[in-house]
Amino acid sequence: MGNRAHIVFPDAQVAIYLHWNGGLESVVSFLDYLNEIGCADSQYGPARLCQIIGNFFGGTYSLGLTGAPDLERETLDTLDHGDNGVWIVGLHEGKWQVQRHYFSKYLTNDGKVNVLEEVTPERIEQARRHEYNRGGAMLAKIRDANQPHKAEV
Repeated sequence: MGNRAHIVFPDAQVAIYLHWNGGLESVVSFLDYLNEIGCADSQYGPARLCQIIGNFFGGTYSLGLTGAPDLERETLDTLDHGDNGVWIVGLHEGKWQVQRHYFSKYLTNDGKVNVLEEVTPERIEQARRHEYNRGGAMLAKIRDANQPHKAEV
């Protein structure tokens, strides 16, 4: 089983599927690197993030791309695999950030409910301080995996 999530870009109407590293602490780090390299374009940003995440994972699996034509409950339900749900991102003052989170919450004996909540700046900072990111470790790994190299011809 993975640590799955989707990252939805409403303006581009696409979602990136992560089989691994779908928690907020990883998603924030991926977006921090995207911001660091200066890609503040609502159409090109999702493609660039795919490359960043693909370089980080290596290999040939663990990443996907799908359409996300709207943020209606039916669309979000199809994207929620039950691990980390759906992270809805957007540009704010020229920087990518997680804005909302959609996920299934299981209740005792009552089944589940779906929750759409705002992601506060405090929660983002908490994710950056998570032990997985201690001392900027996750961001450093992402930088390392995305070092430029000369294309082979």
